Amino acid sequence: MRRNTLNFVVDAATLASLLGMVLTGLVIRFVLPPGSGGRNCVPRQSLWELSRHQWGDIHYWLAVSLGVLVLIHLALHWSWVCGTLDRFCGRRSKASPMRRMAYGIVFVISLVVLVGGFLIVAINSAT
Repeated sequence: MRRNTLNFVVDAATLASLLGMVLTGLVIRFVLPPGSGGRNCVPRQSLWELSRHQWGDIHYWLAVSLGVLVLIHLALHWSWVCGTLDRFCGRRSKASPMRRMAYGIVFVISLVVLVGGFLIVAINSAT
């Protein structure tokens, strides 16, 4: 598969996943608000025979797929990401490939620390 075609497929899948997240989020928020489920797994209210909890599961897996697709998108555009970070850091002259790569790695590590920190706080708050 040509690179351009692969970029298009990944971007189209990312858009579809994002739209799915928006739509399921709207269903969970406005169509099946909290309290619309029933006890003992018997829903009092549902949409297309799916309860609020089942819509939440779909929403979660769409979020996971969106995260994976964004990582693939970043990998496909890695040189652009590194070059843009290099320019944001104020470098006027062309940086060495190693320096550009270092900016990209620091960026990814920062994202991992940010997401990991959020998860740690959320897990500790829930217990």
